[in-house]
Amino acid sequence: MPEKRKRPSTKRATGTCAYGYLLIAGDILRRIEQGEYPEGTQLPSIDVLETIYPYSRMTILRAMRHLETKGILSLTRGRGSYIQKVQIHHCVGLLTGAEVFGGASGAYVSLIAGAMRRYTQRRAMELRLYVEDRATSSPGTHFAEDLRMGRLDGLVTANSRGLRELRGGDLWKRYAVPHVDIGVQTGPPWQVMPDDEALLQMALDEFASQGITRIGLVSNAPLNESPMQRILTERGFECRPEWIGRAGHPDSMSATGYLQMRDILGAPMRPEGILVADDVAFSGAMLAVLQSGVRVPEELRIVTHTNRGNGMIYPFPVVALEYDPEAFVERAMSLYEGLRTAGPDAGEVVRIAPRRVEEMPLSFPRHEPATPPARGQTGRRGGFSLVELLVVIAVLSVLAAMLLPTLQQSLDSARTMQCSNQLKQIGSTF
Repeated sequence: MPEKRKRPSTKRATGTCAYGYLLIAGDILRRIEQGEYPEGTQLPSIDVLETIYPYSRMTILRAMRHLETKGILSLTRGRGSYIQKVQIHHCVGLLTGAEVFGGASGAYVSLIAGAMRRYTQRRAMELRLYVEDRATSSPGTHFAEDLRMGRLDGLVTANSRGLRELRGGDLWKRYAVPHVDIGVQTGPPWQVMPDDEALLQMALDEFASQGITRIGLVSNAPLNESPMQRILTERGFECRPEWIGRAGHPDSMSATGYLQMRDILGAPMRPEGILVADDVAFSGAMLAVLQSGVRVPEELRIVTHTNRGNGMIYPFPVVALEYDPEAFVERAMSLYEGLRTAGPDAGEVVRIAPRRVEEMPLSFPRHEPATPPARGQTGRRGGFSLVELLVVIAVLSVLAAMLLPTLQQSLDSARTMQCSNQLKQIGSTF
């Protein structure tokens, strides 16, 4: 008896991406833009779409409902789905910490928000800003509603404090969208962050070019100690424990950096150069340097971290290692576009290095005692010039014109009172 052959299984492996419906919706939008699905035509049925996309029937239906919410498709029971609009509407959310409205990191978050606004405007995308609650670090009801209703196509976070709770919550597990984080601490799988090691290496290059070997560090977001000590040892720099000042981000910029810099400058042996590794700490550190009387850069070389566009004013020459918020946003949105089209994989962390900027101090006028001109030199004569004299005469004329009517009224009232008194005296004699 011949052996029966087993029929090959028709069950396909389906994708497990949390936002697979957005990948399907994005691919349908791409086909619409390329003209494969013209406006007014019927979209292929779900049975056909199941042969195109490796996702379940429910995921494909969810993608079609997402496009219906955006006005791209018109779904009618029993008739199918029709392309309603060719104009594509794309919405990205930006979730930030409460510092965007004040606090130490407010300037940095505002720069990121401005760069995001310019990026989305150039690409005709909608940007929605969400700010976490200062007390609970929750994103708020507006964010939850937009995420639940499918109004967001993606999310970018910047300095978010409640990011771990958000990604671990039931709301995100059910309505997740492509997400990229712009931050300083590792966490999400897709992230853009500053390259701290490049910052340290560039600062050491600057100190080495000046023959400086004793350096200090002021930071509110401290560099990782193990790589820092390793790099310092490899390059032959000395950094004593009393030359390292650390603090957490406070509520105001003036409250940080000052104590750390004051303690470093007050040490028995002072370093020759100091790296201020966080621009938030520079304002307080600058005040401590000014009060100490240390001359910069003659007695102390300072290298500081800064962000392009923060409007920082420097009272003495420094070397600034500048990060560009536009570069952070461009790289984050590049990762986001990859998530939209290809879906998530193991994740990617992109580190951006700063660039060197020579910052010169803001010059203030010096008030020095006047000295008489030497013999043979023409100095300004004493007295008034003709223009000054004419201006004084004009001012006096205006004042006189304003005061003469009042003076005339006073004289008239005085004469009236005098006449009335005389009439009373004459009447009293009879």
